[in-house]
Amino acid sequence: MLFLVHFRIRHKVGGSLSKRQLSTTLFAFAIFWLFSGPSVAHAGLELSESFLEPPQVDKPTPVKMYLYLDDVNRIDVSTHTYEVTAQLVMEWQDARVSSLFKPGNPESVLEFEGVEAVEIMKKLWHPEVEIMNERGERKIGVRALDIHRDGRVSVYEKFDSQAHLEGDMFYFPFTVAELRLAFNAFEQDKSEMELQPAKFESQSGATMDDVIIGPWSYLLKSTETKTTHRSNEPNRKYSRVDFLLKVRRDLISGISIALLPILLIWVCSSALLWIDAAEFSSYGSPRIGGLLTLLLTCVTLQLTMESRLPSVSYLTLPNLLFYETIVLLTAGICLSVVYVHRYHRVSKEKARAFDRTLRITYPIVAVTVFILALIVFAFQTRL
Repeated sequence: MLFLVHFRIRHKVGGSLSKRQLSTTLFAFAIFWLFSGPSVAHAGLELSESFLEPPQVDKPTPVKMYLYLDDVNRIDVSTHTYEVTAQLVMEWQDARVSSLFKPGNPESVLEFEGVEAVEIMKKLWHPEVEIMNERGERKIGVRALDIHRDGRVSVYEKFDSQAHLEGDMFYFPFTVAELRLAFNAFEQDKSEMELQPAKFESQSGATMDDVIIGPWSYLLKSTETKTTHRSNEPNRKYSRVDFLLKVRRDLISGISIALLPILLIWVCSSALLWIDAAEFSSYGSPRIGGLLTLLLTCVTLQLTMESRLPSVSYLTLPNLLFYETIVLLTAGICLSVVYVHRYHRVSKEKARAFDRTLRITYPIVAVTVFILALIVFAFQTRL
């Protein structure tokens, strides 16, 4: 409860309190709480059963939704999930609550926090929402309820959630991930309640890049209203609001994950071709042995990276690069064996001419095949 007091005071004055001010405030509140009890501030507040009915019987109640992001972290394309900590505020009009303010009462707002807010909400109509695309159930750490004299009612909650990640993974690791929070009405259908997005931004004083944790950068944010229904109640419609945040993996991070290791393998395999395999026995040649080692390294690297690659049913860019590299390394080993065979069994001059051609054409063919494969891959992903 003391944490909640500090939270409310800090957000009202727009900054942090000094240690002395905070200590004085907390001590005064403790004395007040000890002698007065938890509900003395609103001791006369009574809610009849009629407050559980919708504020407007003849039309749906508009509920404005404000979402403030504290941090977005653990964006994992392999499991298609991400974690978010955010603050949600839902506000609506209920003219009936004006009667809760007694004549002569100077208060313009009644504030409830924690357990007290939960108990009041059991007796008062309020929107109940769920996050449709989350895994598990969101954890609410702080909850507050404000009732204003002019009929405005607002519910505040700070929560943690793990949600499903969307996005096109064809060009992983250069991925644009869609981080969506889909809030859907849980009990009240559209005849009773209409969800409306009001604000979607980062916490006060922070940019979107500040709240995104990890090798990702902010692209854009948007909101969208939708209508949903349940399979067991196809004719009953529910209101839904989507808060969408798009992020892109940083270029350096994307290169280091897949492109750099494969590029190094290509360079090493091209360099090994400049070793004259005919100067050694075919089974002891460092050229053939080096290419074979690179091939095994590439296969091991692919198996290791499987845990970091997205689990999708289609071919991704890293898969394409690994398959091409395995084919090129296999071709390099086979052509080196052909060179050794021609050197010892056919003609040394012809074999050396073949080897000189191989050294030049091997990297050219590798780059050409990569470019052509990338063009075909890009064309196929657009179909």
